[in-house]
Amino acid sequence: MSFFPTSNFKKSFNIYHKQIQFFFQIITIVLTVIWNITE
Repeated sequence: MSFFPTSNFKKSFNIYHKQIQFFFQIITIVLTVIWNITE
């Protein structure tokens, strides 16, 4: 029984990490736009 989900976990973690980076990019862009509008 070789159920050891290390590579699977790494894959899902990489995908999750990319999604977080993308999310932060969007937040940064939105904040920049709002900042420019309120200036």
